[in-house]
Amino acid sequence: MKKFLLAVLMLLPILALAKDKLGTSDTAWVMMFTALVLLITPAGLALFTAVWVWMKRHTVSAVLTSNY
Repeated sequence: MKKFLLAVLMLLPILALAKDKLGTSDTAWVMMFTALVLLITPAGLALFTAVWVWMKRHTVSAVLTSNY
């Protein structure tokens, strides 16, 4: 019974995503969103790095200027 349930669970995504054909509109959407992700990724990484460096400097200066 467990093997049957495991086989059904493994085949379920294949059955849910099965499609006869990919249309040109599907391909166009995938290509458009891929381009958007590639355009946004460097900006996101730059923003993340800038905030990380700012927080690191801010934390170090706060510790150095604090009075115990």
